[in-house]
Amino acid sequence: MYGIYYLVLIIVGFFFAYLYGRHTEKFLWREYSALLAAPVLGVGGLTALLGVKPLLIFITASLIGPLLEWLVGFTYHRIMGAHLWVYERYPLPGRYTSYLTIPMWGFAIELLWLLLKDF
Repeated sequence: MYGIYYLVLIIVGFFFAYLYGRHTEKFLWREYSALLAAPVLGVGGLTALLGVKPLLIFITASLIGPLLEWLVGFTYHRIMGAHLWVYERYPLPGRYTSYLTIPMWGFAIELLWLLLKDF
């Protein structure tokens, strides 16, 4: 049940972030922060309700997700000789992932955990 609430919170938060920055044509930290505000509040609320486990899952996913994304991008680049994707803004070495994706991985895996937890 928490998974549905968290998903709705993320969608509503992303919608408000879209409304806030829809006319911007370049990256701004304040808009990136607005994009992250609702999911961060969600993780905080889940931690208050369910204990420390949601926070640990978020932190672990925030570390492992970008690492796996980087490894997949690096491996594909080495085998195929071309980038599968390229990050332009704040990339990690090789441009296979970005520092900006770190919390996104945490939110995504947190949501997946919550949805699978209910089954």
